[in-house]
Amino acid sequence: MTASLLPTREADFRRIFDKLLEGCQIIGPDWRYIYVNEAVAAQGRTTVANLLGRTMMEVYPGIEQAPLFVELQRCMSERVAVHFDNQFIFPDGMVGWFDLSVQPVPEGILIFSEDISARKRAEQFFRLAVDSAPHGIVLTDESGKLLQANPKACELFGYQEDELIGMTVDKL
Repeated sequence: MTASLLPTREADFRRIFDKLLEGCQIIGPDWRYIYVNEAVAAQGRTTVANLLGRTMMEVYPGIEQAPLFVELQRCMSERVAVHFDNQFIFPDGMVGWFDLSVQPVPEGILIFSEDISARKRAEQFFRLAVDSAPHGIVLTDESGKLLQANPKACELFGYQEDELIGMTVDKL
């Protein structure tokens, strides 16, 4: 006889998902919130009670025009997993960034989300600092392949940034 340490009841699984630090939600084929944890509610600047039983369109009017919705529809209709970073503009105009992993499940789609807004702001700050530097700056990977070049580096080398990306330092 094989013993299992996994929870055996729905309530046990719900307790686990409720306590995740990562957002977890299940959206039905009618785009209605079937399950959400507290992390999703916090990420969406709302409450669990405000989400459950309502459609995404009721909670976030206009969401069906967002690029995010195209990916959610693809997962729902084609039954394929998708993973992407998504910029979300809240109704008050504030911007948030989320790393989303979307999986088809029998009930609709399962979405895990992580708020990456702080990381995206740091990346934007870094890019602004690099782009405004008076010196040519390039960023390479460990093999010497260029990943990024600021405008001054492009000017110095006589290339557009998209021409430099992928070029090796040796070739440059």
